[in-house]
Amino acid sequence: MAEALLLPADLRTAAYQADDVLDDFHHEALRREARIGESAARKVLGYFTPPHNPLLFRLAMSWRLNSVLKKIDLLVAEMNSFGLENHAEAPHAVLCRQTHSAIDDPAQIFGRDLDKEAVVNLLLGQQDHQKVQVLPVFGMGGLGKTTLAKMVYNDPKVQQHFQLLMWHCASDSFETAALVKSIIELATRGRCDIPDTVELLRGRLQEVIGWKRFLLVLDDVWNEEQRKWEDSLKSALCSVGGSGSVIIVTTRSPRAASIMGTLQTHELAHLSEQHSWELFSKKAFKGNVREQAELMSIGKRIVSKCKGHPLALSAMGGLMCSKGRAWEWEAIAESNIGDSVAGKQEIISILKLSYQRLSSEMKQCFAFCAVFSKNNSVCMLYNLQSLRLNHCHKLRYLPEGIRSMKKLHHLYLFECDKLEQMPPKISQLSNLHTLTSFVVGTGDGCGIDQLKDLKYLSHRLELYNLIKIESVVDAKEAKLYQKKNLTELSLCWGRRKYHGPQDDVGNMEEVLEALAPHSEIKVLEIHGYGGTKFSSWMMHSQMCQCLRKLIIFNCPKCKHLPSAPLLVSLEYLSLGYMDSLTMICKDTDVEVEGCNASRQIFPKLKRMFLENLPELERWTENSTAGEPPHSLVMFPLLEELRMYACPKVASVPSSPVIEKLRIMECYSLPISSIAHLTTLSELEFGGELIRSASMPLGSWLSLVKLSVSSLGDMMLPPGDQQSHRPLETLRSMWLPGPNCFETTSTLSKSHLLRLWECFAFVEELCISGCDELVHWPTEELRNLARLRFLRISFCVKLKGKGSPSDEILPPPQLEMLSIHNCSSLRYIPEVAASLDELVIGECTCLIALPSNLSKLRVLRIQGCSGLKTLPDGLTSLEQLTIERCTGIEKFPQDLLQGLPALKSLKIVGCPNLQRHCRQGGEYFHLISSIPHKDIPAAETESGRMNQTFLKRFYQLAQQFRPTEEIIKLANDEDEEVLAAEFDLDEVNS
Repeated sequence: MAEALLLPADLRTAAYQADDVLDDFHHEALRREARIGESAARKVLGYFTPPHNPLLFRLAMSWRLNSVLKKIDLLVAEMNSFGLENHAEAPHAVLCRQTHSAIDDPAQIFGRDLDKEAVVNLLLGQQDHQKVQVLPVFGMGGLGKTTLAKMVYNDPKVQQHFQLLMWHCASDSFETAALVKSIIELATRGRCDIPDTVELLRGRLQEVIGWKRFLLVLDDVWNEEQRKWEDSLKSALCSVGGSGSVIIVTTRSPRAASIMGTLQTHELAHLSEQHSWELFSKKAFKGNVREQAELMSIGKRIVSKCKGHPLALSAMGGLMCSKGRAWEWEAIAESNIGDSVAGKQEIISILKLSYQRLSSEMKQCFAFCAVFSKNNSVCMLYNLQSLRLNHCHKLRYLPEGIRSMKKLHHLYLFECDKLEQMPPKISQLSNLHTLTSFVVGTGDGCGIDQLKDLKYLSHRLELYNLIKIESVVDAKEAKLYQKKNLTELSLCWGRRKYHGPQDDVGNMEEVLEALAPHSEIKVLEIHGYGGTKFSSWMMHSQMCQCLRKLIIFNCPKCKHLPSAPLLVSLEYLSLGYMDSLTMICKDTDVEVEGCNASRQIFPKLKRMFLENLPELERWTENSTAGEPPHSLVMFPLLEELRMYACPKVASVPSSPVIEKLRIMECYSLPISSIAHLTTLSELEFGGELIRSASMPLGSWLSLVKLSVSSLGDMMLPPGDQQSHRPLETLRSMWLPGPNCFETTSTLSKSHLLRLWECFAFVEELCISGCDELVHWPTEELRNLARLRFLRISFCVKLKGKGSPSDEILPPPQLEMLSIHNCSSLRYIPEVAASLDELVIGECTCLIALPSNLSKLRVLRIQGCSGLKTLPDGLTSLEQLTIERCTGIEKFPQDLLQGLPALKSLKIVGCPNLQRHCRQGGEYFHLISSIPHKDIPAAETESGRMNQTFLKRFYQLAQQFRPTEEIIKLANDEDEEVLAAEFDLDEVNS
């Protein structure tokens, strides 16, 4: 029977040995495959190297294989003799540990006093914060996170400071309902029988905690799902408690710490050498083991191997206390610490938690990587099939040994902007199916010809630095036409797409001709090409029939596009920075065989973008005033057209289904020229230079959004009665021009007001950068009876009349009014009683708000330094935000009575008002019940100086604000562009 009990272990050992033999065979096969192509000298040298000698390898593996087979045969025979049967193995229970707040033995804790002091001081310093703060304590398993949390939890100052202390171990679950219910039970010291409904549990949590200052320890948190924390738990836990409440989170996950933390993460370090020895000796020298010079000397060597890890030190100390002889200690010191059974079991039982939390795929990856020693190259992963290096912006080179990874199928290099060239002889990766980027180099084996053996490449391939191709022969050797699985091809002559071509064209045209792909490519991009004409393969009828998307940028010398009539399947066309392009389609193209029957150009095109085409003048060669001949039908399915900086284009093609049109800085194109586009739903038109322009509103009966600069110079077409009627579909208008309300032409004011009558159904109006606007446009707004949202920004001359009562904003249904960066504005007129939200920012001269705001629910004021007080009558207010309004020092009496009813209050950069709202201030008792408060301590003088600087910086930045168009920066190859987005709503100090 004893032999039968040993059978499972023997079988497992034999299986592992067999697996090792097979792995060695496979590894040797891959090694030999990787050496194909080496010089004869290196092969001969390898023959005399014992590990690589094929004869010695064959003999050794033959002996090992026979040995394993014999062992398996013997074990099978033994198993049959016992009549053993197979049984399914029960699944292993997942390790889970429960922790508590009590400290088992304070004398066993070493080296954490400074950590404890730092955390305690941090907790006690949060008493002025209204929001619940979250402090992550991060460190690897066994480093003492839970011990530190216990020390802090049981500190007398902490116990006295917090009104309620709770401890919850989150190892096994982080579900909202279960966690909230546990916290309720901790707070009440009783059972919670409420159903697992989050809303009910949140209500009960508010009842039991109320406004008590609490400390909650969530020990051993593993949650890495931001949604689970943000959507449910955060709102439940951080909406209760008094000022200074804190949640301590202990975790091994840096992502969990970053998701949950509001305070800087406290990361635990390993113990110092002195503290390590104190912990070890406390455990080791007790019982029958006494401190001896010889044992102490050996013990310090053991301690050094534990590298300051408290769990390892404790485990090894506990092991050595049972070994009193020097040779036993010496054996441990000379061995691997993990080989000692007692220490190993205690450490592994803790660290195995980390392993069990991994996904099954990550567990396999962990086990695979564990067989590699330190400093081994990724190139030794001969079985690796997929390698993703996307967005590695600092990656300049790939390792040369990558060519040995013969099993590699997918290599992703999207947006590796600094990559200078491909590693030599990448053609040896003949199994590659995905290679997203290839950067041409000049070294041996780094040229474009390395693509020749990569026959299985599929989906998308981006070729960069084609300017480095010196020989057309090399370009032909790439054999792109053989790669039948490619569907998208991008050809870039520079290192980046937005790099323009060099002055010297060289052999660019011949290279492009040689880089012909197969004829069924669906997406084609060409960037930075300096030739004067495109290649013949781009005119191939079969390719044109398959092509769906065509992008051509930075090709300044090309005068003509590929044959347009042949592009019968093209759905997306984007052209930019082609300085010599004069027309989209030549007449000779139209005469191509097969085109005369249909006479349709781009029959399936749906989206077209034209940008910075200074010479583009006509759609076809014989266009009249830019329009194609009537015998041709162009863009019959075009749905969206954008043209930017095409100053010579004088017409827009007659697409019967176009819905979105954006025209900017096309100065030869009057707005009246698009009257025939009757299906428009969105129109943005800017850059009009023709005065007294006619706006054919009656033609756009489906228009929903309209943006027009220089509205003051527009008029309705005479005699067109349809254009004089209100446009019933129009809901949104944006007026970005400098003269939207004042005409600069001979038109009378009555003409402009008559135009505004057509906007009666507009619900949203945005006015921006109207430099001539001085008084509120009350006459124009009187026509907008249905207006609900009004936004005004960067109207620097807008002042208004003498006082709010002198003017009234007429829209009777106005719900939201937003005013930003109107630096001369002093008053806001009386508004409709229906106003629900008022937002004002950076209006430094504003001195008063409207008085009739009884139904206002949301009020946000930022950077209005001249405003001294808020109006009375704010009886319905729910959300109030005041930032950087230093003149406001007190609340009006009506607002004081309504403060307890607020749902949200934020006061920043208003030192006097902040002091009234802080603990001990006269308003503190009124705002204590508000659920969401953000009122930091009054800022210092340096803080005010920082605010002044930021404010001035923001104003200066707005003076040079860019258009909505994408700005391309062509930099030197070694330069980097840093982009920062400043959100002034988030700047508090």
